[in-house]
Amino acid sequence: MAFDVQFNEAGGYITARVSGEWTEDNLKSGIDALAAEARRLGCSRALLDIRDLSRPKSGYDRFVVGEYIAQVWGPPLKLRVAAVAVPDMINKFTEDTAVNRGADFLVTDDMYEAIRWLSDGD
Repeated sequence: MAFDVQFNEAGGYITARVSGEWTEDNLKSGIDALAAEARRLGCSRALLDIRDLSRPKSGYDRFVVGEYIAQVWGPPLKLRVAAVAVPDMINKFTEDTAVNRGADFLVTDDMYEAIRWLSDGD
């Protein structure tokens, strides 16, 4: 299963559709790519559609990705990111790990909630 990230700019934030296999390397490259796109566009908010991303193999995978999110999207970049996932993929472990380390990150199964949350920081 190939890994792919497609970016667009809409309504003052970046949108990214992520698909493929959840591996540490794939997710880290996607996290880095989003940070680079945010810097390039001067955007501080992003909406991720990860509904076509496979489930992580373990809780450890979720933890490692959460730590990396905080390192890359947290200060000094301060990127506010909402991710929309399928309900059975969400357990909040990645989100909690990232937020507890300084990231501004939400995972939800509701696209409208994600968009509202992105706007809350205004």
